[in-house]
Amino acid sequence: MNSSQLDLPAITWESVGLGAAVLVAGLLLAWVVRRAVRPVLRWRGRTESSAVVFAILASWLVAVLAFAAALTVVFPSIRPVNILGGVGVITIAAGIAFQTVLGNMFAGIVLLFRDRLEVGDQVGVKGVRGTIVAIDLSSTTVRTFDGRQVLIPNSVMHSEVVTVQTGFEA
Repeated sequence: MNSSQLDLPAITWESVGLGAAVLVAGLLLAWVVRRAVRPVLRWRGRTESSAVVFAILASWLVAVLAFAAALTVVFPSIRPVNILGGVGVITIAAGIAFQTVLGNMFAGIVLLFRDRLEVGDQVGVKGVRGTIVAIDLSSTTVRTFDGRQVLIPNSVMHSEVVTVQTGFEA
């Protein structure tokens, strides 16, 4: 069976070229978004860690939308609603398989969005005391006062009692 018997639209080199152009333009736009969002968030008073993470997330969102648009251009029979349906099924499967990882990521997004912790704060959580040296999507890196590096999952930083010793002036 060929595409004419299935009544599918033919894929042409023109549509492939146009889809590639849409993808490249979208990826360039994602790069611009990443470069623009970070300084804007810093200007609005966000910490460096949250500005970097949210700039990356914004650029990934633009890149995914560009990929979906390019797919729609190359394969006209695919509609964005169909793509969302497929993504929904995959998301449920991935959510079950990567429950711990996704839990840490969402906790990291919440921590960075709230902006209550920042690099340089001295904290204590679950017997670990030290200075925060990095806050990423999945974990917070703390350098203890005796020089050890401890990676604390963000789900712990979100759900446990965290003492911020540098949170208020004495």
